[in-house]
Amino acid sequence: MSGATRPISILVPAFNQLACCQACVDSILRHTRRAYKLILVDNGSTDGVGEFFDSVRGAAALHAEENLGFAGGVNLGLREAEGHVVLLNSDTLVTPGWLERLEAALDSDPAIGLVGPVSNNAAGAQQLDGLQLPDAAAVDAFASAHAKAHAGEIEETHRLVGFCLMIRDRVLGEVGLLDEQFGTGNFEDDDYCLRV
Repeated sequence: MSGATRPISILVPAFNQLACCQACVDSILRHTRRAYKLILVDNGSTDGVGEFFDSVRGAAALHAEENLGFAGGVNLGLREAEGHVVLLNSDTLVTPGWLERLEAALDSDPAIGLVGPVSNNAAGAQQLDGLQLPDAAAVDAFASAHAKAHAGEIEETHRLVGFCLMIRDRVLGEVGLLDEQFGTGNFEDDDYCLRV
C-alpha cells in the first residue's frame, strides 16, 4: 500500500474521564478524512469508558484489567497498530485537517521521526498562550485560522509532548515501545523523543 492509502493508526489510551473520551472520539470521527485505524485502549477504567469504547463502530477496543499507566496502555495499543501511529490523549480535541497536516510534516523529510502540533494546553515549543476557547466550535475556528496562517511551517525540536504525537512507522520498528518504568505517566514521551 502506498503511504497515502495505508491507514494511519490513531491510538487513544484512557483511564476514566468518560466525557473527555466521548468528546475526543467525536472530534476524531467528525474531523478525520484520511484513512485511519482507530485503536481505543481502556486502561482499567471504572466509569463506563470501556463500554463506550466498545460502542464505537469500526474501532478496535482493547481492555486492560487494571491501570497499566500511560506507557503500558499505549504499548497495549501499539501491538495492534499499523502504519504511522498517532498517540492521542483522551482529553484532546482534534480539528479539521489535523491528520493530513501531521502527515504532511512527517512526509516533508524522511529524517523526521516524530511530529506534533501546537496546543493551548501543552508545554515547551508546542504551547500557544492566551487562548480562551469556550467550546468545540471556537476550537475548530481558531485551528482553521491558525493552520491557514501557518501553512507548511515546521519548527525543528528535540522534544515533543505526547498529547498528540505522530510516530513514523519505520521509527516505531527501530526504536520500539514506550518504556513502562515511568509508572502511571510523565516523562515517557521525553524518554521516547531522546531514544528517537
